[in-house]
Amino acid sequence: MAYVKPGVSVRQVQTTVSPNLTEPGLKACIIGKGCYAVEPVDGILVYSSADLTTEKKYNNAADTTVYLDTKHGVLDSESVYVDILSSAGSWYHLSASDYSVDAINATITINSGIGTSLNNGVIAAGYQATLSGLENEYFDVESLSEYDFGKISSYNPLAFGLQQAITNAGSIVGAYAVAADTTGEHNTALEALELQEVYALAPMTHQNVHSAYASHVTLQSAADVKKERIVFLNPKWDWFESDGQTTTDGALDVDTNKTGTATGLAARAFSVGNRRVFYVNPDTVYVEETRPLYTTKQSFIKRTFSIVESYGLYAKFITPWTYKPGTVNEVKYRKGDNITDAAWAHLMDNTYGYPEQTITVLVPAPAYYLCAGLAGMVSGQEPQQGFTNLPVAGSFSQLKYSGDYLSEAQLNVLAGGGNWIMWQPNLASSIVTRHQQSTDVSSVEKRELSITKSLDFASKFIRDGVSPYIGRYNITPTFLNMIRTIITGQGTYLRREGYINDLKVDKVEQDTVSQDTILVTLSISVQYPVNYIKITLQF
Repeated sequence: MAYVKPGVSVRQVQTTVSPNLTEPGLKACIIGKGCYAVEPVDGILVYSSADLTTEKKYNNAADTTVYLDTKHGVLDSESVYVDILSSAGSWYHLSASDYSVDAINATITINSGIGTSLNNGVIAAGYQATLSGLENEYFDVESLSEYDFGKISSYNPLAFGLQQAITNAGSIVGAYAVAADTTGEHNTALEALELQEVYALAPMTHQNVHSAYASHVTLQSAADVKKERIVFLNPKWDWFESDGQTTTDGALDVDTNKTGTATGLAARAFSVGNRRVFYVNPDTVYVEETRPLYTTKQSFIKRTFSIVESYGLYAKFITPWTYKPGTVNEVKYRKGDNITDAAWAHLMDNTYGYPEQTITVLVPAPAYYLCAGLAGMVSGQEPQQGFTNLPVAGSFSQLKYSGDYLSEAQLNVLAGGGNWIMWQPNLASSIVTRHQQSTDVSSVEKRELSITKSLDFASKFIRDGVSPYIGRYNITPTFLNMIRTIITGQGTYLRREGYINDLKVDKVEQDTVSQDTILVTLSISVQYPVNYIKITLQF
């Protein structure tokens, strides 16, 4: 044996296991009616036969039937509108009496004799159909270009909601396309989502499905189900008299009282009392969109946002426009004026109307699109990031029935019951969260979204780290020490990355009753948001 100088030798033998530090995702999931939408300016052809091979043009001498490419979905007959290019090179807007629609065969029949200048003119149609192949399905979306939604607009709920979510998430967003906006379809969606790993749900609906979603996120977050979840809901407002209990016909009802309405809505949220349920208010937001003239009519907007008529809301001009300038019938429209039915008729006037096929306007839309943006923010921001005073990105322009309608005191009443209020300091400002609170205001810990997110993130992270060791080892002192080491390492990582303030392992031991079970007790310290700064001026 070769000589070795006297000394100390050290041999390294690994007896511990490095913890799994793969971070879980808090994925947003948008649930809504899936549509394929077409606008006349999209250049989608109309055809002479069902095989969609030959373009069809208008024949003034006989009724003209054209076939639409609905992507094999079901045509929504009420969504159809038509323009025809005249020989003068301008677009002629047809009225509803100029054509009929066959939804089953996806055809439009245009009456003859509308105008000789339209003979052999190009026909451009706008319409919507169901989203073929994706109805009642869950799928992941990284970019809207991956799927053919057609026009992304506020009258296309799933697509527009996904756009707001992706804008705020900057990552993959989950989607579930309901075939119709009904309570039954949403219940089917919730059953399907039990199989998916998603976190922040945002249903694009004003249907009364809130209790179903509240039950879903509660059950899925149970320890034995292992799928922590939250939901952003945008309930349609009830309007109350001064007693806060008697409902009225809406915002325009002379009996409607602002303080009573805030009180009634506060009581509604308080009755939910669930830290995983967030009631986002108000129920109306304006979005800026460039749309075909036809779609700016209140009755068309009502198809997506059914309460605009009862609220007395219209699309709004964002730039001035004058009808029949320099004549005795001149009408001037200013920025912010409503596009009433009379104004819409002026825009659509084929002789003196708006010269373009499309116009950029503010459109009243359901504020569940804000829920989609917030769900995207959950995915895009750090778990410990608070949302109070944090702007939401997207197509949003103005709020309705927030600080523009309720006073500071009335907003406080509304928030006091557990309502999440979106707020806009002025029209030039971004829309922000007034306070990131759940419907459970019983404690700071249950009220604040950022605390719930942090705890859920830590739960998923720790569970993912120790799950690979289930069933592969026996319970021995060595294994118990290994589990303690793993969780301690995970806690160090969570603390170092700023997700929590601290995590301590209090206990790791074998259950004396169910001896194939290990009991672990952890003490976790979360980060609290800065909600109040109280200053005393002494002089």
